[in-house]
Amino acid sequence: MTASARRMTFDEFRARIERDGIPCAPDRLEALHDAYEGMMAQTDRVRRAVAYADEPATIFPPEGRR
Repeated sequence: MTASARRMTFDEFRARIERDGIPCAPDRLEALHDAYEGMMAQTDRVRRAVAYADEPATIFPPEGRR
């Protein structure tokens, strides 16, 4: 899934808020959508394609086991 495929338009965002029954004043809805967009941009910068197998193994023995 690409980053643009995950993004919700303002209308989709509003529909989801209404569907889930989240109380939100109409004047705050646009600010909430802007915050959602900012959060999604941050997650795009953090994510990277790394598998669990690519992580280094633990190489230090537990305390007391030398």
